[in-house]
This record gives sequence, C-alpha cells and structure tokens, in this order.
Amino acid sequence: MKKTFLRFVIMSVVAICAFVACSEETPEPTPTVTDVTPTEVAIGDEITITGTDLDRATAVGFGTSEANFTIVSKANFVSSSSTSIKVIIPAGVTFPSGVAVITAKTSIPWLGMLTSKASQAQIDALAFLMCANGAYTQYPDETSAEYQQAVGACLANNLTVTSLSFNNEGKPNNDYTNELFAAIAETVNAMYQGKSDAEKAESIAGIQSMIYYFYLSLQGA
Repeated sequence: MKKTFLRFVIMSVVAICAFVACSEETPEPTPTVTDVTPTEVAIGDEITITGTDLDRATAVGFGTSEANFTIVSKANFVSSSSTSIKVIIPAGVTFPSGVAVITAKTSIPWLGMLTSKASQAQIDALAFLMCANGAYTQYPDETSAEYQQAVGACLANNLTVTSLSFNNEGKPNNDYTNELFAAIAETVNAMYQGKSDAEKAESIAGIQSMIYYFYLSLQGA
C-alpha cells in the first residue's frame, strides 16, 4: 500500500513538473545584425540589413543614439524577412549615421557606420532646407522680418555661396548650382509627404527663386 501510494505521489510530481515546463513561455529570440550594405550612401538610397530573426523588427532607426533616431516603420520597409531588411534612407538623416533594428522591447545597433556619398551641393541643399524649416517653426509668418533674417542666415551659412552661378536668364550655369537645384527638388519631394504634386512644385520653385535672388543680392543687383 505504501509503495503504491509513493508511486502515485512520484507520478503526480512528474506530471505537474511536465505541465509547468510546458506552460512556461519560450523566450523570443533577439534579432542580430551582421552587416549593412552599401555603407557609402545618400538620402533616398536603399540599404540591405542582414542578420537573424529580423522579421521581429518593428522599425529601423538611423542616427547615433535612440534619442536622435530618425525612424522608418516596418510598414515602410521595401521588403523584410527573417534574414534581411531592405529600407530607404529617409530625409533628415545626417552622416556618419548608425543603423539600429528596433523591436517592441529593444534596439539592436549595427557596429558600423553609414557615410555620405553626397556631393557638396546635395549636402548644402539638405542643410539649407533643415535650417529653413527650423526658421519657419520659430517664425511661422514668412513676411516677418525675423523670418527673413533667419532664412537669410540659412542661405549664407549653408550654401557654398562662391560656387553659385546663374546666366542672364536666371538659370543655373555651373555644376554646383545645377546639382543644388536638383537636390532641393529631390529633398522637398522626400520631406513633404502628404502634400500634392502641385504644392511640392510650388515649394520647390519658391525655394529656388529665393536662392536666385540671394545670389543677385551678393552681386549687388
């Protein structure tokens, strides 16, 4: 009787242990990032992040820390799988930039850094637009003297002014100015999400005219 009872107790303990073990949650695997290619990039370029368990990513962050990440959500990935994520580098990222795969619980940084392949004109275009956006945020009345002064400072401080050149018809007539205008158009189209093509075109034309009249002011015209 004692042996039977003891056998019953042992079997019950084993059954309980098996039930508890089965009911424990299996820890979710943490993604790893093994590589990012290419590493010399510009805004709008596509990069490929490779690693493991990347299908658990909810976003990709660009920047040097979580405090200043520019975020691309999973919905905006070009593609994703357990071993790779393809994503477009968004406007607003400055270089050199880190890359981190973000999950619901943590961010997993890549150990390397992205560097810029942008021309000086592209770098200047982005710097000017970011500065001008900041000026508008601070002085939302575009007719105010404060806004005009702030934008004037953005133009003077963020363009290679000695490289600006226009012909008698007001058209860019050197590589730097042509690249600057093209970069402004590309960056405005990337930054002004949700605006119509007509609104974007109006913004681009207005910014390019602003630069032309700034150039004229430098010539004393």
